[in-house]
Amino acid sequence: MNTHPGFAILITHGTDTLAWTHAAVRYAVKHNKVNIAITGSQIPMPDGVGDFSDAYANIGNSIRFLTQFKPPHIFTVFNNGQNAFSDSLYKINRWDNQAFEGDLIGTMQWDEVKFHDDEVVETLETPESLDTLYVVTTGGTIESTFNGEGVLSPQQNRLSEFIKSKFDNPDTRIIYVPACTIDSSDLTFEKMRAVINKVKECFDNMSLSDAEVDLDFDENVRILYTDPFKTEAQYRKEMEGASAVILAGYGGGNINIDDGSGFSPLQLIREKSKEMPILLTSQVALGPADFIYENAWEAVKAGAISGVDLSIPEIQIRLAYLMGHRRQIESYCQTHGKTFMEVVEWLFLSGMKFRTHRSRRKYEELRGVAFDKRDLLIDYTMEESLHVFQEFTETPADNEMDVEKILELATEYYDNGHKEKGFALYKKAAELGSAQAQHFVANCYRFGLATTKDENEAVHWYRKAADQDYLQSIYALAEFHMWGSYGVEKSTEKAVQLWHKAAETGDVIAQHSLGNLYLEGLYVEQNREEAIKWYRKAAQQGYKPSRKKLLALGVEEDI
Repeated sequence: MNTHPGFAILITHGTDTLAWTHAAVRYAVKHNKVNIAITGSQIPMPDGVGDFSDAYANIGNSIRFLTQFKPPHIFTVFNNGQNAFSDSLYKINRWDNQAFEGDLIGTMQWDEVKFHDDEVVETLETPESLDTLYVVTTGGTIESTFNGEGVLSPQQNRLSEFIKSKFDNPDTRIIYVPACTIDSSDLTFEKMRAVINKVKECFDNMSLSDAEVDLDFDENVRILYTDPFKTEAQYRKEMEGASAVILAGYGGGNINIDDGSGFSPLQLIREKSKEMPILLTSQVALGPADFIYENAWEAVKAGAISGVDLSIPEIQIRLAYLMGHRRQIESYCQTHGKTFMEVVEWLFLSGMKFRTHRSRRKYEELRGVAFDKRDLLIDYTMEESLHVFQEFTETPADNEMDVEKILELATEYYDNGHKEKGFALYKKAAELGSAQAQHFVANCYRFGLATTKDENEAVHWYRKAADQDYLQSIYALAEFHMWGSYGVEKSTEKAVQLWHKAAETGDVIAQHSLGNLYLEGLYVEQNREEAIKWYRKAAQQGYKPSRKKLLALGVEEDI
């Protein structure tokens, strides 16, 4: 993805529904080419309250982030402009300027921008110059002032003078694109669509031919909060008419699982999760949902999908996006023999961070599938997402793909943490005759990597690869025979035969080692001429230790 230099978009927004708009923009925009920042304030700008508004730092640092992130990102800037959040945004403070938590993509530290990418923190030093900044305004606190009754109310765009002051270049164009002027509590999803359409209008003005906006969202995704007073009948009533449900549980994502109490939603999960997604998360704002407790694990086993590390607003928008493409997903399922729920769960959990590696393994083992570590709902169109799902989850048939392609896929899955899927593909390539795959599968069985340890299987696959002169497998079998390990007969004679086999393939290490054995009479009858023969073969390939041996033996010709 390449940046579109010189252009950026800034969206100003109230704080109450900012987390929802933030998520909606991220899921709607596809093939993005410019940085898009969203910000607001807890305190209005002057003429209403005073010069201590957090709007200044939030807007000023939004512009700095806009000029420095590469490749382009969609992010929210808040907390006195110190934090840029990529996802899982959640408002945690009603009044304080440190109002939001979420997954960080950047932080402002003195005069440096720190870019966060999982474990990597990089200092960004060279800002891009902006030719044009589009400012999409929506109202909110940042544009509010006291009305005649002495209460804050959004009035009009009051940002222009300050934003203009943040640019050294007087030729920088600042184009205002008003979407609405309302308090963000009044911002329904329909109005969020209007904001996204204004972003699309900016794309059109920039002539970004590849950028797309997808507004297919289902607005019938409901949030249900657990509480000690709520009965099973009330849960059932709240689910009526929903296309999907978010169950906001206690603590780490727990619910009442006492089926006979009349207060548990567990039976409803068993019934309803076959026909619609039920996401299990926590009403606690911070920390990922997990299923280490029985009261969450039973719900997951009953069919609930874990909300893992996402905030409730992000879960709702993510589900709304998926359910908005129900017909497209169902059409794919009919063609490829999949079920709607398995595709939705896999796409929903793509790119998500489980609380621990153990949690991920436990969940994937329960479902019998690995989840892609790329987020396939951000920047991918639904067509592209389904294509990746097909590639990832369908093991190719023998006649559909050659061995090299299977090996390529196997390596990709294994190296990206999906070891069981990678092992299955390596074994398929091994069965099709790949010596490389046969040796890899043997190692997996030998050391218990992505499968159960099995000495017999390990030896079986080492022999298969050794029959094709695969050196590492030949050496492994020689070692087994030398020491009588892995259920192989102890036989120095067979070990030496295998070293001969390796040497005859042209391997200089084996040739030199045989020279040593014959010179010293180790495991073979001492034979100076035979030692010289093998040293010479290795020396003729440029192997210096063999050349030194020959010189020490007084042999100089042909080396």
